Amino acid sequence: PTVWMLGAGVLAGIGIGATTFPLVLAAVTRVVPIQHRGIGLGIASAGGSFGQLIYSVATPMLVLIDWKIAMLALGASCLLLIPMALPLLRRPPAGSEAPAEDIPSQGPLLQDRRFLALAGGFFVCGVHVAFIATHLPNFVVAC
Repeated sequence: PTVWMLGAGVLAGIGIGATTFPLVLAAVTRVVPIQHRGIGLGIASAGGSFGQLIYSVATPMLVLIDWKIAMLALGASCLLLIPMALPLLRRPPAGSEAPAEDIPSQGPLLQDRRFLALAGGFFVCGVHVAFIATHLPNFVVAC
């Protein structure tokens, strides 16, 4: 049980946290010029969602063959993230910074409606993905 908790809980949490949408979108925002930022963020978001769709179909199919094969395939495919992420390490192009008026400079973020809308969106997404889709079905089965 301890190995399972460390592997499924700690390592999976670190892996998910290191590759989650906000980090990827922040990296894309940093390297894409401001005039192309919308399309860049759209492509990155759509690519992430498409990847989730592929994994949600492929992983159960591989588990039916053998769970060890599924884990090896998942790990090998995750290694592909390394070369795909290398372009995100370059320096941002000149003029890619957001205009100063778009960045809240004073006052707490909890009073900025844009921040509250963004945080609320991530909260709703996290609740339905992490709780309703992942934990609630297992809890219901356990009861």
